Amino acid sequence: RPEAPALVPATGRTLNYAELAQQVDSMAHWLRQTGIRREQRVAIMLPAGCDLAVVITAVLCNAVAVPLDSALPRSEFLELLSLLRIDAVLTNWEDLVPVQWSRRPNCEDGSFADLKLFVSETPSISGPGAQTDGHERLALILRTSGTTAHPKLVAATHGNIAEWAGQLQRR
Repeated sequence: RPEAPALVPATGRTLNYAELAQQVDSMAHWLRQTGIRREQRVAIMLPAGCDLAVVITAVLCNAVAVPLDSALPRSEFLELLSLLRIDAVLTNWEDLVPVQWSRRPNCEDGSFADLKLFVSETPSISGPGAQTDGHERLALILRTSGTTAHPKLVAATHGNIAEWAGQLQRR
């Protein structure tokens, strides 16, 4: 049902499945054009909302998505770039990323025209064979909120995400 609601924000316009698919496809095409490969880790630092959900979806379909809190102090963000072996950053804030990272052309899709992509000059993972294919391929790295201690990292494969979705459907 392409017309059914896919993303319903607290404020703003609801996105249906057809619109979501079009935006994810458009962003995926842009990521491939800029040279982002499946095994690369892409940090995403955007404010919460539909755009963030679309960007995370597009990235995890084409690379490893690493969403980070947009309120992180710059020093902590820079530390995470190294710790998580980040290869690229998608953000709206140009002054956040180290100067030695190169900026790629903006997405031509009007929805994401202000989104900036920066790529490390020294990618952390080399070669297309760095990961397995299919369900066992790394898709997402999440950072917990750290409410009971320090934040922890949680890695999820495509198979994990499919299982989570299946569990939600069964509820």
